[in-house]
Amino acid sequence: TGSKPPLPNPSHHYDGDENDGGDDEFKLPDGIAWNATAIGQCLDRFCAVLIEYTRTMHRIRLKLPTSISMLLIRVLRETNKLYTLHQLFQYHAFPDDEKLAMELLEMSSTSYPAGKQLGIDMLLRLGRWSKICRILLHENEIETGVRLFLEKYPFDKKNNVEQIQLTDFLEAALKLDPIRFYHLYQGLNMIMSSHHSIFSYYSDYYAQTLYGGHSAEENNL
Repeated sequence: TGSKPPLPNPSHHYDGDENDGGDDEFKLPDGIAWNATAIGQCLDRFCAVLIEYTRTMHRIRLKLPTSISMLLIRVLRETNKLYTLHQLFQYHAFPDDEKLAMELLEMSSTSYPAGKQLGIDMLLRLGRWSKICRILLHENEIETGVRLFLEKYPFDKKNNVEQIQLTDFLEAALKLDPIRFYHLYQGLNMIMSSHHSIFSYYSDYYAQTLYGGHSAEENNL
């Protein structure tokens, strides 16, 4: 197999003012005074070590510990090296982890907009679709949440750790806008109108997807 391109090299640049001092100073237990510039340089060196460790683990195909992933992401965030962070994700340097995904989602609302899609994709790979539904409910993206629920629930009920049900989406829509609730209810009613219950709908949905639109009995003939 061909070798993968190298991961990005760490940057050693810090944008702090060389003359920072005064109120920016603090004392370490041993009495050494550090100003903002010295702190930034220390963070840069620490970040460089973490990135080199990540590159090495990636090169020898070992899984990066979640604790190291979380630490590196937070250091990159603190030092505003978000481009380096994005490069590391492009090279798949971080393992899939739910804590990591939630950290990315939290960052997406403040400093790293791309983190939302990265976090959602990671949760999907981990099978945490019900957590995504919960997030979509919280963000009032009800229709998107319903589509994801109908796509995943018939095949993967065991991973419904958030205990999401269609009633959650209907109740959320009703609280937001009665007209929105009406359209959502009518849409679901049309989907399920040819079935006796929601359980038969799920069963039929599974069969149609698995057997290409034919029932299992028809395929066994």
